[in-house]
Amino acid sequence: MDEPADLATLSPGTRLHAFVIREPLGRRSIGIVYAADHEILHETSAIKEFLPHSITSPTELRGIVSPLFRARS
Repeated sequence: MDEPADLATLSPGTRLHAFVIREPLGRRSIGIVYAADHEILHETSAIKEFLPHSITSPTELRGIVSPLFRARS
């Protein structure tokens, strides 16, 4: 599969709960994989950001990653 050229990656330092993004490791048509450090456990993990662009936003808002919409309760 070809890698999509238009996928924006999260910047190093972006926070996802207790994880801090270190760097992107790779990307394909369904998502992007990042190396991330857990601030409490002091371990490095791989985190996959799944895409379809219709329900996720890979852009950052004050360092917080958010869905484009929220499920109704």
